[in-house]
Amino acid sequence: MVLEEKKYEEGCSEEIINLIKDRVTVEGGAVILFKEIPIQTPFSVNIIFDQINLLKDQVNDYIIVIDLTEAKMPDVKVRRRIGERFTMLSENFKHVAFFTGKNGIINTAIKFVMYGINLKSYSVHKTKKEALEAVFDGK
Repeated sequence: MVLEEKKYEEGCSEEIINLIKDRVTVEGGAVILFKEIPIQTPFSVNIIFDQINLLKDQVNDYIIVIDLTEAKMPDVKVRRRIGERFTMLSENFKHVAFFTGKNGIINTAIKFVMYGINLKSYSVHKTKKEALEAVFDGK
C-alpha cells in the first residue's frame, strides 16, 4: 500500500499511520530524515513529530533533514500545528535542513513557520545532497 495524495485524519487505518511513521528514518546514525506527505493535516503532523521524538535519541546530534519535494502548501491550521510541534522540540535541535526541489511557495511557507519559532539554526535547499552537505559542513 502507498500513501495517496489526500488528507489523512484521525480514524485512518493503522496501516496508513505506519506508512506515515515509516517516512521518518535515521540516516547513517547522524541525522533524522523525513519525507513529508503531500497534503498535511494536524493529525499527520502529530504522527511525524511523535516519530521524530521517538528516534531523536538514535542520532549523535539532533539534526533533521526534511524532504518537502512532494508537499503542498499547508493551510493555516497545519502551519500552526507545525509551529507548535517545532517549538516543543526546538531547544534540542542542532540544525534543521529543508529541501524542496524548486518550490518557491513551500520555501516561503518554511520562512513563515520558522519565523515564530526559537530555532537556533535552519536552512533551505533545493536538493537532498545540498541539505546533507550543509548539515555536515556545519552551515
